[in-house]
Amino acid sequence: MTTRSKAVLKWEVAILVVVSLVPVAQGIADPATRSAVPRRLVGTWMKTMTPAAWGKYQGRGAPGTWAIVISRMGHTRIYLPPGRPDSAKLLSRMRATASASAVVFSGTVDPGYCLHGGSYNWSVSARTLVFRVVKDGCVLRRILLTVGRWKRR
Repeated sequence: MTTRSKAVLKWEVAILVVVSLVPVAQGIADPATRSAVPRRLVGTWMKTMTPAAWGKYQGRGAPGTWAIVISRMGHTRIYLPPGRPDSAKLLSRMRATASASAVVFSGTVDPGYCLHGGSYNWSVSARTLVFRVVKDGCVLRRILLTVGRWKRR
């Protein structure tokens, strides 16, 4: 083997090592460390909807305190009043994927609610969450998410 061949072989080995280590350094090797939802959006959020709030927007939702629970992997559950996740009054489930300021909710898993997804901008300040609709054909979800502010439980 010539000196030039040895030098080329050393570079090939070095490149192979670097290419092998880059995915590990970027966290690709461990999908459990990835999240579908930013930490600030994760949690249990509650708000009260009045009959006037529902009526103003032609909604037919129940008045009272509602809850939405968003997990770090994007599993999202909406609870009917009295809005306690331990009350077993689960209304619906959907998936969420989010960036630092936008979230997309899938259609609901449960038939008869929101068949298609919806997209929103969101912001958290202290313990308050606000959604602003970008596009959502599901009137009930749009009203529930955007009328008023959600408070972290």
